[in-house]
Amino acid sequence: MKIYYNFIALSILLIFGCAKEGMPPGGPEDRTAPEVVRTEPFVGETRVDRRTSVFIRFSESINPVSGKDAIFISPYPGTKIKYRWHGRNLKIIFPTLLESDRTYVITLGTGIRDYRNNPMKSSFTLAFSTGEILDEGEINGKVYDKGDNKTIDVWAYQIKEDQDPNPSQDKPDYVIQCSTDGSFRLVYLAPFKYRLFAVKDRAADLIYQSGEDEIGVPFCDANLSDKNLEADNIFFRMNQSDTLKPALVRATAINRNHVIAQFSESVFPAGSSPTPLFTIISVSDTTDTLGIQFYYFDPVQLKMIHLYTKDMDQNASYRIRTQGITDESGNPVDAEYNTLQFGGTQQPDTTRPELTRTRPEFRENTADPFAPVSLCFNEAIDSIPFSGGCVLKDSSAQTVEGTYRWHNPAECTFSPDTPLASEAIYNMMLSGTAIQDLAGNGLLDTVISFRTINIDTLSEILGTVFDRDTASHGDIFISAVQIRNPDIKYTSALQEPGPYRIEYVLPGEYLIDAYRDENGDSCYTFGSPFPFVPSERFVVYEDTVKIRSRWPNEGNNLRLP
Repeated sequence: MKIYYNFIALSILLIFGCAKEGMPPGGPEDRTAPEVVRTEPFVGETRVDRRTSVFIRFSESINPVSGKDAIFISPYPGTKIKYRWHGRNLKIIFPTLLESDRTYVITLGTGIRDYRNNPMKSSFTLAFSTGEILDEGEINGKVYDKGDNKTIDVWAYQIKEDQDPNPSQDKPDYVIQCSTDGSFRLVYLAPFKYRLFAVKDRAADLIYQSGEDEIGVPFCDANLSDKNLEADNIFFRMNQSDTLKPALVRATAINRNHVIAQFSESVFPAGSSPTPLFTIISVSDTTDTLGIQFYYFDPVQLKMIHLYTKDMDQNASYRIRTQGITDESGNPVDAEYNTLQFGGTQQPDTTRPELTRTRPEFRENTADPFAPVSLCFNEAIDSIPFSGGCVLKDSSAQTVEGTYRWHNPAECTFSPDTPLASEAIYNMMLSGTAIQDLAGNGLLDTVISFRTINIDTLSEILGTVFDRDTASHGDIFISAVQIRNPDIKYTSALQEPGPYRIEYVLPGEYLIDAYRDENGDSCYTFGSPFPFVPSERFVVYEDTVKIRSRWPNEGNNLRLP
């Protein structure tokens, strides 16, 4: 028995003794990225048998699930490709014979990962040809998007017989995944005319789903020829097509002369809107129309429109109908949801008006001394006595002279005749005896205090805009957006290429871009994939612009592609 216990004790000592000398359990964490170490055919091989399969060997075992949406084959050989994974090896079997005298490109994206979830550091491209030569065409560019650029693919279509490719129906001839910074490079292309799209293909089916997928439309096609085998500076901005039409979701009688119509999204008058945009009729007698005196779009709640009517009948039900209104994407109000019923009221307006937004805000200490003071109200204001009850005063109680401008019945701006003083306190005095709604209800006496920024802390951004397209036209809009606070944005406009200056810029780091407004609508046009409408040309300054107080930042030149 004693021998038995001695044997057990010795065994325990041996076990723990061995444990002390070994590596810690599990060993160091694997952070090594997988990479391709061998391919068949090899990169650049020509006269490859059309019956061939492709063999790829990695430096370590790959998780097959990760490769599902990270392998791109161009030109696209069909949907019945077989991928056979076994540890470190991948075999790609094509459903039919490869085309003769054709260059094939297989791209392995950075979505491929090992079992420790380590992704490939960069994409890998395998190109081979079934003919005597390898195509050498190249297209490169960049996608500008706020999200994960590696989820964006660039699709290229060969344009044949001037037929427009439709990405919502046609699968691309070539596909490449964007890198982390949004850049892409399509290589080994045959001399041809190509149309490119940048697509965030959520279903990974190589078909663009409008309203679901984001897409970037180019400003031009890429032409490759035997004499010019490279096209560069193909830039994209991503946009998600809005195909959902707005709907009229609520109509409410606030008082006997005020109706608020609310929509499912922000709405605007159509460019060529018919008049009137609204009609209101009695439900019981369709010949009895409730007269609309005026209406306006709410400057803060962009889903709402205010209508001021003649006196309602409190015992009547009314039906409101709208037309000529669109959302931001130009979709008209859904014809099935452009009518609503609401009950009338004889309730008079006894409610005081209220401020819904001011710029500068109350107690703001970085107000722009060159910007007007903006006031928004929750209902229409009587503009006749308004100027007598709205006064801007400086810290010595002196009245600041200026001009009032009404943008709609509930939104007014005051522009001083001369810029406000630097680093000074101002008070906008609002008197309820003069500032009244249309029923005579006065605003509560209000004081909006703010402090202007010290203009000595401001600086400016200078540079020159160049455009190699001498036949182009349209204003050029330049913007500088602060990286830390994107709400801080400065803009400038040029009628033609040349020097630009953005003044009174707060210190900080900025991103600068510009676009040429060729259709004259004063906003950037993303274009349309089908029917094809090119986007407007734009350029992004690649370096971050650092602004320091009183130090103008010069030489920020922008070259439109």
